[in-house]
Amino acid sequence: MLLALVGFALGHLVAALSSSFALVLAARVVTAPATGTFWCVGASVATTAAGPASTSRALGMLLGGLTVATVAGVPLGAWLGQLSGWRGPFWVLAALSAGAAAVIGRYIPADERREAPSVRAGFAVLRDVRI
Repeated sequence: MLLALVGFALGHLVAALSSSFALVLAARVVTAPATGTFWCVGASVATTAAGPASTSRALGMLLGGLTVATVAGVPLGAWLGQLSGWRGPFWVLAALSAGAAAVIGRYIPADERREAPSVRAGFAVLRDVRI
């Protein structure tokens, strides 16, 4: 989660400092996988932290936060862009994600090291008829 937030912050910092559309586009391409990674790892962290009895509640809270952030954040970003110019929302996103990385780095305990799952095992799940 930390690496994803740092990548997200750096991508938005590059976008805010850029002087060409191509560089803004490249920065946005970098932030896209960081966003997906954050939400996937966040779901895993939330369900693990909540325990088996509260997994559904933890995912509901996580996805509810994502929904509220999208519904409120898109209009706020557009409004901020109108007030401050197109770079303003990029600066805000860079600052917010850097702050979130600092909070997560400080308060989320490190999990014990487990064996990393293999890519083959990940694709093996797709053979399940229910999936």
